[in-house]
Amino acid sequence: MKVFIYGFNRNAEICIYGISGEEETEKFLTKFFADKGLYLLSEEERKKYNTDAEYAVSKESYEALAQNIERIQAALDAIADDVIKTECDPNEVYQIDGKCYVV
Repeated sequence: MKVFIYGFNRNAEICIYGISGEEETEKFLTKFFADKGLYLLSEEERKKYNTDAEYAVSKESYEALAQNIERIQAALDAIADDVIKTECDPNEVYQIDGKCYVV
């Protein structure tokens, strides 16, 4: 999924896949930024910034994601492994390494 980054004035390609192998980038980003930091671009904004991205993020939000993506990926991988091994419901709360995760 192409995302425009305010502050850098450029696009970034972000791809996040779920356990099923389906792309879940939009779903992940809307949950990660919890209605703050991710903005749906209007047609006027796309023209203004010369982008075909549907969404934009602030420079600060992009940097926060970049700084934490490794930990997020490790947590998601651990949860995915647990879901696959135990055939449990991925809509539950999980505790891994003393930390709590909601999928």
